[in-house]
Amino acid sequence: LQKESLGRRRYKASSVLLQGFQSRSPPVSAEPLPDTVCYAWSMLMIMNGQPFVGMCGLICFVALLRIGEALALRWDDVILPVHRKAGNFVCLILKQPKCREAGTEKVFLNNPLVVVLLVRFHAAYGSDPQGKVFPFSYSSFNSWLAKGLAQLSIPHGTYRSHSFRGG
Repeated sequence: LQKESLGRRRYKASSVLLQGFQSRSPPVSAEPLPDTVCYAWSMLMIMNGQPFVGMCGLICFVALLRIGEALALRWDDVILPVHRKAGNFVCLILKQPKCREAGTEKVFLNNPLVVVLLVRFHAAYGSDPQGKVFPFSYSSFNSWLAKGLAQLSIPHGTYRSHSFRGG
């Protein structure tokens, strides 16, 4: 690949684009997380005193959310069955979805285990309606993901945070 130049200027964007087209292997997506591993990891995090991390992974898995979308959730965005506005499910309202076509996006969760866990999670930690559901950072999620998978004897690098969305 020759660098494109016009006089003294080099066009970095076009050379990076050409390098991308000339790559011989397509990008590799994250390996999807099996449901048994997700449930085991989530329960392990909850038992290890990290209920926010465990619930975040579980919600991302069953709702097919990105980690960033889950971290942006506030308690006002979660409609529980105890609020009498929902049936036997939980509704998550994503106010800033990745696709900007719609203003909001609603995700309905009807997994009975997840519904019960979210109701109890709300009872324990959801006192502030404007508060974040998961008050931690993306990097701390990745750190706890690696620690939990190591405790489950899963080799490092097998699954990433994007693996939760593949479920």
